[in-house]
Amino acid sequence: MTPLEALAVALTGATAALIAYSLQRARSGKSRASEWPFSVLGVDPDDSLDEIKKTYRSLVKKFHPDNLPREASPQVRKLYEERLIKLNTAYKTILSLRAVEPRKLTLREEELAPVEEMLKSARIAVDKEVRKALENAYTAAETLVKSLHRAAGLVGRTAHYYDLLTDLMINDVISVEEFEILAAARRYTSTGNGRENTPKEVHDLVEKLWEVYLKIRRRYIR
Repeated sequence: MTPLEALAVALTGATAALIAYSLQRARSGKSRASEWPFSVLGVDPDDSLDEIKKTYRSLVKKFHPDNLPREASPQVRKLYEERLIKLNTAYKTILSLRAVEPRKLTLREEELAPVEEMLKSARIAVDKEVRKALENAYTAAETLVKSLHRAAGLVGRTAHYYDLLTDLMINDVISVEEFEILAAARRYTSTGNGRENTPKEVHDLVEKLWEVYLKIRRRYIR
């Protein structure tokens, strides 16, 4: 065999090996993609939905930001919220894979009137009375969350703010982004270590909450 022929054989073998490796990576990647929501919850794809739900609820309780001590830093609270979002997203994906239909809802104009009034007050107060603006913003967020929860027929399980948010997210009532903004309203009012939120932080939060309110209004007011 000439050196040129040997090189051709070597290249052919390398190409075949590369193709085989790529196919293996694609297959393993596909497997990981289909199993990732189950691994996040630490459950098996063959587990029953009741078993998965039980594990999910247990993990949500474990990483519930409201269970943190009051002196917990905002950074720790944020980490718990991020973990909660991962759990919610994984569980929501599993429900989708199991063909569980998301809930549908309709809101009435009068149900959102208090939310709009409080957010408008927060937008006015934010430049002069930051604490008052923050209190109004959280009250508006809490009222909005409870109204959505009630309209979706999710009443009776809990009154904890993060639990209500979790229910709304996994039932496709709110998005992950909306969850994060509404969770921030709670986090800002639970700031530990004596840290005060800056006027800019509160201003940005109020504006984001206003945008969430407008989106939800467009989505559910009939």
